[in-house]
Order: sequence, then structure tokens, then C-alpha cells
Amino acid sequence: MNIDKKQAAKKAAAMHSTNLIAAAIEYARLTEQIDSSFNAEKANKFRDELLSFLPVYRHPSSSIEQENGRFLGDLSINLQLVGWSEPEFIRILKEKHFDDAILSSIKEYVRDAEIRKCLLLQCEKEREVLCERILEAENIYKEYSNVPSDKRNTAVVQVLGFSSGNTPKIIDKKKVYIDYLNFVRKEGMSREEATDAVQKKYRIGEIRKPRTDVTSDEEDRKFKATLKHLIEYRKEILGKLENDEILRKGVKKYTRGLILPRTHVRQIKI
Repeated sequence: MNIDKKQAAKKAAAMHSTNLIAAAIEYARLTEQIDSSFNAEKANKFRDELLSFLPVYRHPSSSIEQENGRFLGDLSINLQLVGWSEPEFIRILKEKHFDDAILSSIKEYVRDAEIRKCLLLQCEKEREVLCERILEAENIYKEYSNVPSDKRNTAVVQVLGFSSGNTPKIIDKKKVYIDYLNFVRKEGMSREEATDAVQKKYRIGEIRKPRTDVTSDEEDRKFKATLKHLIEYRKEILGKLENDEILRKGVKKYTRGLILPRTHVRQIKI
């Protein structure tokens, strides 16, 4: 079977973007290189081979912590894992001399699960705040049932924290950047496809309601506007790391080439 190793590497990296060992094993599976003699030495060989086929911005991280550090310059999640300890079953596996490569993959998976549990707790707290805000908006809507609808709607959107005027929508560059990052690293999209995807999701560069009769020039303008937001947010991340040269150097390394230059000629056609 003729397998494209470069495509296999890209697929494996997207499937396990925060687990390098798992990505290496998946790469070996996709390229049909795993056999009964698989061991830690071969796992390292597959890891090196995997990385050789990928640009640095697609290299799998070893954990979510490392992912956030490399691409967001954010190591704050470390604080959430101060009390984390290995489960008892991992100790048992160590005592039974379980294969090191597979054990390492299991440990990364468990650690990733612990991180996600912490993030879930944060999301639940944020959800409670949002639910309270929505409930307050519903109460305001009922209280203003006998007043003109424009005044009632104004009161409701104010409670929700939205603007009631016709001011241009403010783009959250961080959300755009993170979604773009996920499209490239977790979905395996090309940089051009990912740029188009976030442009459509956040309607970047759209002055009016989207139309079906847009021209290539209009699409190119929106594409470049999206690149501008992405490039600017990367600069913001690096700017915040001026006093941490080591972390800043890491972010520069792993985000180099992640975003297309604004001079890029768009290939996707409408």
C-alpha cells in the first residue's frame, strides 16, 4: 500500500496536537510501520520522522500546558495542577515494567484529563454568571412589557452587555486567533482554509449583511482584513512577553509561519 507519509504526519499531528507520543504512534499506525517489536526506541524514531514532515507550527505539543505556552505565551494553567498527582494504577503499571512509550502516552492522557476537568470547572462558573444575566434580562423584559418595544429592547441589551446602537462590531482578536489555531492544528486545515473559516465565522471585514453576489475583490479584502487581525494578535502576545525572553523565543519559534503574510495571493475561489 502506497502511503503518503507527509499526509499521514499531518493527520496524526491534528488528531493528537497536544500529545506528541500519541501522534508518533498514530503516524506509525497510519504508515503501517508498527509490528510486534515496537518499543521506546522505535517510538522515538517515529516521533523524529513525524516531525521531519511537518512545519514547526504543526508540531504536536507534549501537553495542553506546553501548547498554551508555545502558541499563547500563557503558562497560567500550571497553577491549576499544583495538587495533581499520578493515579494509583499508573504506579502499578510502572512496577509491572509496562512499556515506557505506552505508559508515557497514558500519563499524558491522564494529565490532559485533569487539565480539562479544571477548565470545565471554570466554564461552569462562567455559565452560572451568564445564566444569572439571562435571567435578569428576562425579568427586565417582563417588567417593560407595557412600554414601547424600542425602550424595552434597549434595557434588555444593556443588561446583557450588548450595544443597542449601530456601532461596528468589535472583533475579539483572541477568539479569532484561538479558533484559527485550532483549525490549523486540530482540524488539519491549510492556513488559507483556516483564514477563510474564521473570516466567515466572525464576519470580519463585512460592512453590511453578507450577500451572495460578492466579487473576488471583496473576498480578497475580507481575507486580508482577517490576516491583519491574526498578525496583530500574535504581535500582542509577543509584546506581553518582553520581560520573559525564553518564553518569547519559544512563541516566536512555534508561531513562525503559522499565519500567512498579508501579501499572500488567495487561491480559494468563491
